[in-house]
Amino acid sequence: MHLLYLTFGKKFSVHLEVAFSIYSFLGQASVRSIHIITDTPEYYKHFQNKVRVLTIDNATLKDWEGPHQFFWRVKIKAIQQLCAEFAGEPVVYLDGDTFLYQPTTTLLQKLQAGQALMHENEGALATARTKTEQRMWQQVQGKSFAGFPLPQDAAMWNAGVVAVPNTTKGAECAFALQLCDELCDQGVTRRLVEQFSLSVALQRYYGLEPAAPFIAHYWSNKAAWDERINQFFTVGFFRHYDMQAMQEHMAQFDFTALPVKVIQKNTGLRLHRLVDKWFPNRETVFIEKGS
Repeated sequence: MHLLYLTFGKKFSVHLEVAFSIYSFLGQASVRSIHIITDTPEYYKHFQNKVRVLTIDNATLKDWEGPHQFFWRVKIKAIQQLCAEFAGEPVVYLDGDTFLYQPTTTLLQKLQAGQALMHENEGALATARTKTEQRMWQQVQGKSFAGFPLPQDAAMWNAGVVAVPNTTKGAECAFALQLCDELCDQGVTRRLVEQFSLSVALQRYYGLEPAAPFIAHYWSNKAAWDERINQFFTVGFFRHYDMQAMQEHMAQFDFTALPVKVIQKNTGLRLHRLVDKWFPNRETVFIEKGS
């Protein structure tokens, strides 16, 4: 299988997350290659020949955003590019905030058997609980997109992991792109359009199963995991670990020490923001430039 990551910008925690994810996969015999499409290639030089870094320029990025300049359409285009390069071989896209915690043997077997996987099933759009998804369903129910009538049970799968058997000669990616563009053209709420497009496309061509039994996606507990990942790399830095030592360091990592999913109630989040607003810091002091 071939792994794919996308990174943009200079937010350092994002690049640490991707590096941590890559280390969790290094040494897996079934992983034939690892690719990063990024506008900041300098953050990945330490991987040397273990990772192929593809620099994306602004012109390509704009082209991949498509006719509606929808940024996350880029994810589908990147998957399409790698699927075309390695036709007939499984491709696995990963968000940075993921890691492998089980051997890839069963995952690869499923892909080779023609089974697609995404991180987890978040439920049918028709019965969704979030306002964004409810609004999306009101906009798409009973309609056809890309010549395909959306089924009543069309589900939203989390796209933190997108594992594609890649055996349709590009049909699944072409359909996902067409669906994404038509949803944008019809003014459907964009926040999850690329995720829904991939969900519908992969369900149509392969059927979907969750990747969560093999790959964790800690999007809802990112702050805690970022702190632990900082500790992981800090130890490696101060002990002068080379890449082999970092892989051994990863092999000793306790993935069970932190929850990978923490869903907070919206009321609690709103109260937290209000408290921060009502009780701001009493004093904030910076060192002045040139002092």
